[in-house]
Amino acid sequence: MKKYLSYLRIYLLETLTYRGDLLLFTLSGVAQPVINIFIWLSISGSATTPLTKIEFIQYFILVILIGTWTSAWAGQFISADIRLGKISPHLLKPVPFIYHQIANNLGEKIIKTIYLLPFAVFLAQSFNFKIPLTDHFHVASFLLAIIISTLLLFIVDVCIGFGAFWLDDTTAIFEFFGICMFFFSGKFIPLAIMPKLAQQISEVLPFRYMLSFPIEIFLGKLSEKETLKGLTIQVLWLIVALSIYKLSWSNGLKRYSASGA
Repeated sequence: MKKYLSYLRIYLLETLTYRGDLLLFTLSGVAQPVINIFIWLSISGSATTPLTKIEFIQYFILVILIGTWTSAWAGQFISADIRLGKISPHLLKPVPFIYHQIANNLGEKIIKTIYLLPFAVFLAQSFNFKIPLTDHFHVASFLLAIIISTLLLFIVDVCIGFGAFWLDDTTAIFEFFGICMFFFSGKFIPLAIMPKLAQQISEVLPFRYMLSFPIEIFLGKLSEKETLKGLTIQVLWLIVALSIYKLSWSNGLKRYSASGA
């Protein structure tokens, strides 16, 4: 734990070195959800939708905040480092390679959250944001769902990066994953307004449990039974992702030749 905290402190300081760039990058990611708020407000005013106006506002404000934590970017860097032989120094260190990625990811998310909080508070006050969570079960479920979502997306992203052990270019896999996230995570279109078939498919695939699921809990759209079912599926997908991670890392190292090092 002490070693991990040391790495976290290092990456926090590294992130602060580029705080101006990170601020601009963070604010640029806010633009799409804010635009979506106004688009769906206009649609909900002229048509019948499963979500009310205030729920659309709550939904996309949560997309900004929760999406910051349920995001990952390590995979593409890992993929490049494998091809260029840059993971070799990490293999000689007493700390597992994944610790570096976790510390980098967590450090950047902490700074991004600090940047986003004033903006989120401003949006919440402007749109009369209300917190619908009313009991301990849903509060605990909401927080647990965020934690699992964060871990799930991070591990899947890392696993795709490990594809570079076998493939020369993993760009197509990342792009395919991004398309699936676009349709089935609820990032751009709430799953509640998707066609029934798409909703049924999303309940089985992991993408819903990387973003939409904790938001659905927050909005009170799920019963206790549905929440427990969703948490169970989340945990199952996390177990699958961790299993793939362990297999791809151990088998990938056998193929790793540090070409270009």
